[in-house]
Amino acid sequence: MGKICNLFFALAILILLLHHHTSLANIDTDKAALIALKSHISFDPNNILASNWSSSGPVYSWIGITCGSRHHRVTALNISSMQLHGTIPPHLGNLSFLVSLNIYNNNFHVDLPNELAHLQRLKFINVRSNNFTGAIPSFLSLLPNLRYMILSWNQFSGKIPSSLSNLTKLEFLGFQKNSLEGEIPRELGDLPYLTILDLQDNQLAGSLPTTICDHLPNLEGLHLTSNSLDGVIPPNLEKCRKLQILSLSLNEFVGTIPRELANLTALTKLFLGEQHLEGEIPVELGNLKKLQQLSLPDSMFTGSVPASIFNMSTLQLIDLRQNKLSGTLPSGRGMPSLEELYFGLNNLSGSITGSILNSSRIRLLDISGNSFTGQIPVSLGNLEYLEVLNLALNSFSSDSALSFLTSLTNCRKLRVLKFNDNALDGVLPASVGNFSNSLQNFRGDGCKLKGAIPRDWSDKDGSA
Repeated sequence: MGKICNLFFALAILILLLHHHTSLANIDTDKAALIALKSHISFDPNNILASNWSSSGPVYSWIGITCGSRHHRVTALNISSMQLHGTIPPHLGNLSFLVSLNIYNNNFHVDLPNELAHLQRLKFINVRSNNFTGAIPSFLSLLPNLRYMILSWNQFSGKIPSSLSNLTKLEFLGFQKNSLEGEIPRELGDLPYLTILDLQDNQLAGSLPTTICDHLPNLEGLHLTSNSLDGVIPPNLEKCRKLQILSLSLNEFVGTIPRELANLTALTKLFLGEQHLEGEIPVELGNLKKLQQLSLPDSMFTGSVPASIFNMSTLQLIDLRQNKLSGTLPSGRGMPSLEELYFGLNNLSGSITGSILNSSRIRLLDISGNSFTGQIPVSLGNLEYLEVLNLALNSFSSDSALSFLTSLTNCRKLRVLKFNDNALDGVLPASVGNFSNSLQNFRGDGCKLKGAIPRDWSDKDGSA
């Protein structure tokens, strides 16, 4: 019996020794891979890796390295924002237990080596803000556990591989600010867990796949701004019911805004400006009760501003400048969350409505380049957060005392005040000397103003 016990004890010791030897070999492999990375760093301005990644010290103590508690292997490499210059060596593919690779905001260049395909456990890769070139690496499609792929702000070129649809666990796909071209592969619509698709600031062309939302039930952000996409905006975007941000500005879309977008009730930001869209702004957009930012500038929208928009309590920004909108601004209860309103360069008329004057949090109000009339209301002085007020190039009038200027001295955060080229005729009140020091730009030219400019305004940008 004693011999059997001794035998089992000996076997246990042998297994432990073998396991220990294997662990040493594996962590030595990891260490060798990291030392190879260190040797490929050509510039380390803060001497971080040079002073900390010492071959005599344990890997788990190195800056930017995380080791697993079970296998004692390197599971995470995070050397982001260290201002490093260099290349990624193929040895990094030997970090077979790596789950997270983050080299964000450095100056790595050339290519990502194909040997990274060996990182089969990898869930997170972030190489944003470097100088990688060439095509999107094909090996990325061979990493079955990948959930986050962030390649933004590099110099990748060529087409988006349709094989990325193999990454069925992918949640975040970020290719912003590269030089990608060609069409958006319809296969990207087959990623059931995708929450963010960010392809903005590239050279993508063609139409947006009409089936893009058919199989993306979890999509929350669709970012396609600043490309060359054309055709119409697909109405079936409404199938992405969890969509919170829809950003399609600076493309070449034509036609009208699909009314079906009003079914995206989770939407908080809608950016469709600076393209060839036309027609009226759908009144149904007023159904987007969570909308915080509505941006439709530099297009060809006609008709009036929908009254439904002026009853949206969550709106913080409305940008409808440089369109062909006409009619008067709707009156309403006011927009309690509104901070920025841009209506410049349209064909709007009438007076400044109570819905604007009751928006107490407004910081920026630009209604320049329209046909507004009536007296400039003194109640503008109640907008305590106001920083920019642009009333230029309208047909506003005022009393001879220019009382609105006196009222605006209550706006202690005011930085820019423009009311030039209006039908004003009065004496510049002495109260303008009471504007706070924050005022840097004051324009009242083209208004037949009389009176003296305060002496201490000589350093301000503007004229009266």
